[in-house]
Amino acid sequence: MLDLTYLDPGMVRRGHEFEAVAPLMWLEAGARGQRVDRIPDDGWALTKAYGVLFDIDALAIFAGAVTDASVTGASPQVVFVITDSDAEYQRAVERLPVGVDTVQLYEDYLSNYTINIAGGPR
Repeated sequence: MLDLTYLDPGMVRRGHEFEAVAPLMWLEAGARGQRVDRIPDDGWALTKAYGVLFDIDALAIFAGAVTDASVTGASPQVVFVITDSDAEYQRAVERLPVGVDTVQLYEDYLSNYTINIAGGPR
């Protein structure tokens, strides 16, 4: 069963609706393996299919974990970087191994999946 829910864009942008968008990340990463359902205390999560960087201050540790996973052949398919700052996103992309797809959230999520009042894409 599929439930369609409209989320407040401001709450999504500030990361307060992560549990609601978590299944979409899992689907985009191939809908396999473990799903990240909550924001971990250390600011990042990594599964065999995907990773999520919640706190840009944890970038060095997160990038190291993604690199280690890549070396062992367990590289995630996609990494989601949660920031509205283009500069922070670019810094994260530069630290991650080549070949790992990256997606900037929540800005990308909002611009790709929301509809404005007039009914057209933003």
